[in-house]
Amino acid sequence: MSDQPQELHAELWSALASNAVLLGVSPEARSQLLRERAGLWDRLAAVSTPACGQAYRTAAAQCLAESSGTATVGAVPAAR
Repeated sequence: MSDQPQELHAELWSALASNAVLLGVSPEARSQLLRERAGLWDRLAAVSTPACGQAYRTAAAQCLAESSGTATVGAVPAAR
């Protein structure tokens, strides 16, 4: 991945998009893909503004909850 913030953001968003496509075509790997997706959200949060970073961390937490089967449909996890 690139060290340039704009390039890094673009690469992470591209990886999230690719992951989303795989989620749709590979249900047997869903749990692993969701964990990978959570990691991408966390990486994006680390290089974003505080407000965006918090939203991305919330998305990561939701992915982790869903990967472990503890997510509630429509629920938003509490901020860390």
